[in-house]
Amino acid sequence: MVPFAIKMTIQRAMQENDRLMMEYNTKPEIKKLLDTAMKLEGIPRHASTHAAGVVISNLPITEYVPLQINPRDGSVITQFPMTALESLGLLKMDFLGLRNLTVIRHAIEIIKETRDIDVNLEDLQFDDKNVYELIASGDTDGIFQLESSGMRQLAMQLKAENLGDIMAVIALFRPGPMESIPAYLAAKRNQKNVNICIRL
Repeated sequence: MVPFAIKMTIQRAMQENDRLMMEYNTKPEIKKLLDTAMKLEGIPRHASTHAAGVVISNLPITEYVPLQINPRDGSVITQFPMTALESLGLLKMDFLGLRNLTVIRHAIEIIKETRDIDVNLEDLQFDDKNVYELIASGDTDGIFQLESSGMRQLAMQLKAENLGDIMAVIALFRPGPMESIPAYLAAKRNQKNVNICIRL
């Protein structure tokens, strides 16, 4: 009875779902369960680590935060969450490895070996209509960041015409900004009725 939605809370679920509210108000065991759950809601449930997060400090990190050994792999990790690290003025960088870069390198090597064509990524153009038609068809298996079912669906709705369209939806397709996707699509379809509001 609790809807699956971003930033959903039990309180909000009861406001949105009359049946859940009725259960809460009429069944003591449900009321006790939900009251207990609301007290626990939002507190950390476990310590987690970012696989590629590195904290950078101008002094030894122990001058700022307590550390601990990660029992999973023996690495040294901070005991503070990312937001606390940022508020202390520490820099957290994510150093991510992408298998896709290796795949691209191998593809370039295979093209050279089999067709004797030198592909220079810096010379690629971004205005090939066939590429945008392929993406709009939803046939995006193997296309980095466009291959999930949700992104495929979005690509078909978007009907991208340029690289900017694709960059925008990739930026929007994550928790938080995701709620702006319908407004973005509507604005793209009817650009005359777009109102831009800049908050300072």
